[in-house]
Amino acid sequence: MVISIWAVWYNRNRLYHEGKKGRVQKVVGFIRAYLRELEQVNSLTETRINPREEFWRPPKAEQVKANFDAAFSQQDMTATARIIIRNHEGFTIGACTYPLGRTGNPTIAEAMAYLQAIIFGEKNGFSRFSCR
Repeated sequence: MVISIWAVWYNRNRLYHEGKKGRVQKVVGFIRAYLRELEQVNSLTETRINPREEFWRPPKAEQVKANFDAAFSQQDMTATARIIIRNHEGFTIGACTYPLGRTGNPTIAEAMAYLQAIIFGEKNGFSRFSCR
């Protein structure tokens, strides 16, 4: 419907601004061609893009899990780590952000965030935990 409205609007603007009157058959042909093109694009993206289902998986009952990530600023080459620790029921039992300073690149920032997650977990008395 939106394509049809847009095509009619475009045709009206051409008549108003350029004095060119479009034929109804041309407008209908344009709408059909546009819809076919959209269908082709949709079918291509459905086959090429294979979204991975990512979801949080709990640790074993006697463990906790530390999830971490690093936010990297390309402008000033600095990063910040975010860490969250959850138990086997999914309850948050610890969380923090930690400025990593100038790291140079995103890979080093992720490695430093991993290290900070381990340090944070140990400082909070968790001897059995996994990181992701």
